Amino acid sequence: MRSESPSMRNAAAIDRDLLELKASLAQQEDIVSAAVSKMRRAEALAQETQKELQNEREANVVLHKEKAAVDRSTKEMQLKLIDLETRGLNKEGSGDVRFLGTRIQEVSLCSSLDVLL
Repeated sequence: MRSESPSMRNAAAIDRDLLELKASLAQQEDIVSAAVSKMRRAEALAQETQKELQNEREANVVLHKEKAAVDRSTKEMQLKLIDLETRGLNKEGSGDVRFLGTRIQEVSLCSSLDVLL
């Protein structure tokens, strides 16, 4: 038997190196594929989070508008209350107070009668 020639040994070494490189390449492709998959999931999650954030911002704007309306209404009611209290203390407003007092008694009497019936 003849020993292998140097070119055959060289070719075999190159074939081994080629197989190792192909295996390494396949491993790297798997890693890249997994990383791309994670990246896409992260992007989808980021988009979903952005939509949720936008919805929360819009809801916050609505709540602030509603709060402002409630604050305005509260201030208007307080002014009306002060006005009615002021009129109740004045002579000209005493008729209104008496009327309201009489009306409260009538409503109370009607509700008492309703309860009895």
